[in-house]
Amino acid sequence: MRESVRNIANDFRALVAQGRAGETTPPGKYPVRQPPAKNMKILAWNNTLEQLAVDLARSCEFEHDTRKKEPYYGKFGQNLAFESAPLDTVYTKDVVLKLVKSMSQSWFDEHYDFRYGPLPSGVMMSYLHYTQVNNSQ
Repeated sequence: MRESVRNIANDFRALVAQGRAGETTPPGKYPVRQPPAKNMKILAWNNTLEQLAVDLARSCEFEHDTRKKEPYYGKFGQNLAFESAPLDTVYTKDVVLKLVKSMSQSWFDEHYDFRYGPLPSGVMMSYLHYTQVNNSQ
C-alpha cells in the first residue's frame, strides 16, 4: 500500500517535472503551460511522517499537525483532504487507492490557477496544495 501511495504522488510530480502540467485545459479554465521542473526529486516513504499522519487522522481534527515545526521532524509540508462515503463502505486497498488518487488529482488540478514565479507572501492562494505536490524539498 505504501508503495502505491508513493507512486501516485510521484506520478503527479513526474507530470510537473516533464513540463506537462497544463497540457489539457478543462472548460472554464485558462490554458497555463508550465516549464519543466529543474530539480524534481522522487519521493521516498518516511515512516516517521506516516506516524504523524496516522496520529493526526486518529485525532479527528481537520487541521495541520503542529509538530511539523519541531526541529526533530525536519522540514516538511502537509496537504489535508477528506471525502465522505456511505457508512457501509468497505475500505479495501483498491477503494483507498482510488480515494488517494482522487484527492491527489484535486491538489494537482490547482495548477490551473497557478502562475509560475515567486509566490505572493501572506496571501492564501487557491493553489497552495499544488505547490506542495511539486515542492522539490
